[in-house]
Amino acid sequence: MSTHRCDIAIAGGGPAGAFAAILLARAGYDTTLIDSGTSPDRIEGLSPRVVDTFRRSDLDPAVLAIGPRLPRRSLWSGKTDSGNGEHIVSRRRFDQALRDAAADAGAGLITTRAERLTAAAKGASVRLADGSTIEARLVIEARGRRAPMAAGRLRGPATIALSGFTTTTPGATPATAVIPVPEGWIWCVDDGDGKRWLQLSADADAITDAGSADALCRRMLDDDTVIAAIGPTETDFSPALHRGTDSVLVAPEFDPKLPRIGDAAVALDPLSGHGMFFAVSSALAMVPIADALLNGDAETIDYARRFYADRIVGTFYRQVRVGRDFYRLEERYAEEPFWAKRRDFPDDMPAYGVVTEPQVSIAVVVEDNRLVEREILVTPDHPGGVARVAGVPIVAALRELAAAETPIQESDPPLISGADRAQTAAVIAWLAERGLAGGADVRPIEGGRKV
Repeated sequence: MSTHRCDIAIAGGGPAGAFAAILLARAGYDTTLIDSGTSPDRIEGLSPRVVDTFRRSDLDPAVLAIGPRLPRRSLWSGKTDSGNGEHIVSRRRFDQALRDAAADAGAGLITTRAERLTAAAKGASVRLADGSTIEARLVIEARGRRAPMAAGRLRGPATIALSGFTTTTPGATPATAVIPVPEGWIWCVDDGDGKRWLQLSADADAITDAGSADALCRRMLDDDTVIAAIGPTETDFSPALHRGTDSVLVAPEFDPKLPRIGDAAVALDPLSGHGMFFAVSSALAMVPIADALLNGDAETIDYARRFYADRIVGTFYRQVRVGRDFYRLEERYAEEPFWAKRRDFPDDMPAYGVVTEPQVSIAVVVEDNRLVEREILVTPDHPGGVARVAGVPIVAALRELAAAETPIQESDPPLISGADRAQTAAVIAWLAERGLAGGADVRPIEGGRKV
């Protein structure tokens, strides 16, 4: 069988893998994307910040088959909230559009299944379903929930999404809705033309066969809250797609030979609302990570490990705690088995670190598409830390303001070193909102230094 060689091979052409292929090909790497293109279709929602990420990456949402933003109604905890919205996509069309964009960027596409990923002394390889092999300096695991679990994985309560189309009365305003019921919760998408997508999230242990799945769907859809919100659903609705949606920290440790992105690293319960954003942001992170692994020294590779721990593992814990807090907000069903299991995973820690006052620390950040170690400012509203504001290193700016002989005036400040007038004004305003415009004394935290 034949052997293909390249700089970077990506196994899996979903949103994480395809977007990473676009960015890596643009960065000049000889990149090959492998995907069978046979995944079942489904409807999915994208947050506005995901769509903005594509725009900032010079990808037209219309070309990516991303629909307009629809209003989303939430009936959580008995209260109706219509303040949010989401963009709807057909995953089959969306994923293919991203793979086409990867080809346009210069990535090679191989339409088959990646069966086995193997690390070697130098680089790694991918064994394909047709028996051929791809050898690469770096192989990225992006096969989503089909990727093998790594040692030390952490898995939340087993959850299944039962999904499919049904019909409704044409003429309604296109919209989405999130509706909790005793046995789970329902995401509903109406396209306005009489077609409705339903995704019912329930406890996987409640499903033993097709009959029990249909019966569960019927109970959930016949709930009075659901009927009041979206009307009765046709009695012959049967889910066409069953897929696991439990939260899983798939790979707690960073593998420099086979780094992971998207659901292959962290798979999130859709209730966290972060799954697609994580897939896209983890792809963005692969350009500096790949550069560190392929061109860096031991210190830079260690930066990649630390960056992974914060951006991948840290994201998992933050988002499953956010999801846990959402489940806890629904107090009507707190004693029901589905809800009780999810109110305690993974722990009782706050979703974000508790920061009571601004502090300085040191972290690995992305700067000019490279991983570097920099001082960051940690504040109550930015517990993850901020390295730059308006392109200006914020800790250095704060130190400079603290050393100024006269108070800094927002209206006509002297220029901060390395910043123009607009940047200086933006930094001063940002600090003023946090009570730091005068360069207040900020204590260090572990690993940090005093300003």
